Amino acid sequence: MQVASLLIKPKDERPEVLQVKVVRADPVRVDENARVRVVDLTATPWARDGRDGVSYQAADITPLGGPQPPKP
Repeated sequence: MQVASLLIKPKDERPEVLQVKVVRADPVRVDENARVRVVDLTATPWARDGRDGVSYQAADITPLGGPQPPKP
């Protein structure tokens, strides 16, 4: 398992960094500030000891224009 930091830049909103877990043998490699495709993103809410948040996991992260995920 590895964790990729993704900078999300919504139009007219404040940018946010999401930590996304990806389960794959080879490392996720994309250029800094590259646009990416996140495959099968799952968001899971959590709460523990008075704290809460959302954890993210994806099947894969690939650069746009790179290998395309298989179609269902």
